[in-house]
Amino acid sequence: MLAIVLAVSAGSIGMAQDFDKGMAAYEAGDYLTTIQEWKPLAESGDANLQYNLGIIYEAMQASTEAALWYRLAADQGMSVAQSALGYKYLKGQGVVQSFVESLKWYRLAADQGSAEGQRRLGDAYALGNGVAQDFSEALKWSLKSAKQGHAAAQTSVGMVYAGGHGVDQDKILGYMWLTLSVNTFGADSEHANTATAWLKDLSNTMTTAEVSLGQEMANTCVKSGYISCDETFHFTRQIPVRGIASETQSGIIDVDSLENTINSNNHISYEQGMAEGRDALANGDYTKAFEQFGFWAIIREDAEAQLMLGAIAADGFGDANNPDYASAYKYYALAAEQNLAPAQLALGELYRDGKGVPPDYPQAVKWFRLAALQGLSAAQDNLGILYEYGKGVLQSNILSYMWYNIAAVNGHDEAAAYRDERAGFLTTLEISKADAMARKCLSSNYQQCGY
Repeated sequence: MLAIVLAVSAGSIGMAQDFDKGMAAYEAGDYLTTIQEWKPLAESGDANLQYNLGIIYEAMQASTEAALWYRLAADQGMSVAQSALGYKYLKGQGVVQSFVESLKWYRLAADQGSAEGQRRLGDAYALGNGVAQDFSEALKWSLKSAKQGHAAAQTSVGMVYAGGHGVDQDKILGYMWLTLSVNTFGADSEHANTATAWLKDLSNTMTTAEVSLGQEMANTCVKSGYISCDETFHFTRQIPVRGIASETQSGIIDVDSLENTINSNNHISYEQGMAEGRDALANGDYTKAFEQFGFWAIIREDAEAQLMLGAIAADGFGDANNPDYASAYKYYALAAEQNLAPAQLALGELYRDGKGVPPDYPQAVKWFRLAALQGLSAAQDNLGILYEYGKGVLQSNILSYMWYNIAAVNGHDEAAAYRDERAGFLTTLEISKADAMARKCLSSNYQQCGY
């Protein structure tokens, strides 16, 4: 049952007395007297009492009247009333059922930070009710609600991760959120039955170490006020520590150590934290470097830190004979999407060489080009190579010459020799054209580069 709002808008002492009389009648189960006392106040425009009357009529199974009063309060921007009205449209109670109208009211509530509105909006996206089905949006809104302590949303998020519905399956995250849901509901609550059943089935497919990590993550999430939840731990369990004295038997960076890094980094500047990470890397302390860069890369989504994590993984965490290109790809991609040129270059190289991903020359061209257009000579040289051999693009000696020429101008050590070699395959007129294209590309600040 929805909760009565225990307040009346500012007004006279008489209005307060009428509210108190109505409240006493409500607590006694005398709904008719409650309506008699509150209705004049609600009709005067008090949104709280309009919403309360909706609850009273709901209890009396008068859905049409309940929807009417919810609407009056919702029209005044009251988020809890907007969620209540959204439910009415979802179920067709007192109104003509409409997923579109339901979505409208849930979105208004969600945009105001209503946990119930966010949870219901997530459900709408998951089911395609009133909107195109979109599991990414569903998870986004469900997570917002779950992180406000909404138990039903926590169940939904846990089920999504545990079952891999629209996302990569992540049993540990699923276990964490399902545990949070059971604890929020209360283990003895019948509302926790779904989460409890999923938790039991899920735990039977997990190792003892995975269950332990899921429990610790849940504890940390609650202690942090839902700030340090999945974002904090996502990389610690997916990236193995190679070439480092393992801090845990499972071979992952120790959670307590990461927590210390998080707590300490909250009190230092970005510049200091990144400098400490670079110093640790220079000294061969890959564990400390990974934790330092990990804080800024994951918690703050910093592209430079994401690039450093990718480089650490590609270097095998200090063991050059055992590189982890799959992990490097994940971090390079995060930084590349933020338009960091060195990360775009690194991502292009992985696609070109088929390291961590299947070989994909068109993707390599895409990322080399994005970096090249930011003036990165190594990316420009790589584009020259791909045009020379027709990998991912139509073979073109002119464009190959152009990019080698641009790379040479920008200081690439080998590009001038490659350019001169290409010149042997071009006529004098073609060389003149390629030189003009290079000058135009540079003078236009890479806005007009021959294609």
